[in-house]
Amino acid sequence: MAEVGFFKRLGNLWKGFLSIWISDVEKEHPEIAYENAINSMVEKYSKLKSATAAIIRRREDTSERFQRVTRELAQTEAELGVAYRPIDELLAESDVISIHTPLTPETENLLSEERIAGIKHNAVVINVARGGVVDEAAMAAALKEERIDGAAFDVFTTEPIAKDNPLLGAPKTILTPHIAGATNESRLRIIDFAIGNIARALAGEKPEDMLDDVPWPRPTA
Repeated sequence: MAEVGFFKRLGNLWKGFLSIWISDVEKEHPEIAYENAINSMVEKYSKLKSATAAIIRRREDTSERFQRVTRELAQTEAELGVAYRPIDELLAESDVISIHTPLTPETENLLSEERIAGIKHNAVVINVARGGVVDEAAMAAALKEERIDGAAFDVFTTEPIAKDNPLLGAPKTILTPHIAGATNESRLRIIDFAIGNIARALAGEKPEDMLDDVPWPRPTA
């Protein structure tokens, strides 16, 4: 269909423009290019996360199969130069603690006052997950008492952040309004995804990641 081709060409033109703009900005501001340097770290995390998920999915399988998956995880850890640690040991050893977990009954208050007390004094804590994962009052107190070297929070228990949130008065703290996901790469992926779904819909195909309660094909008036 002509419309499909048009939207694909439009998407490619927009991506090209955005890529050139990003490149120009990075030339003027080299510090922004640091974002690209962490991509390999994200790829390593994704590989490890996939291997860990395999163990979780197969936890109820036979012992022999579970052992095989465990060996696969050990091999992935060796390849990436990482090793499993219980959370309390990990907090005590880490210089940078970056949190990326959904908020569930199991992860609520994951970084409790007790666990925050076990963090290294020269550590930096980054929360780009959900506000309820961290005890914000305990974190603010640790920062004020210089028991933690610094923190960066993009998410909060109440959003927009409440005026009485204790983190607002904490030293050595960076607070942003839930925008950490707006990277250069994510913008390009959003364009790809949106244009792809428009093309699929125009071709009569079901768009990806539709809500379960949205009917397809859409009823006509």
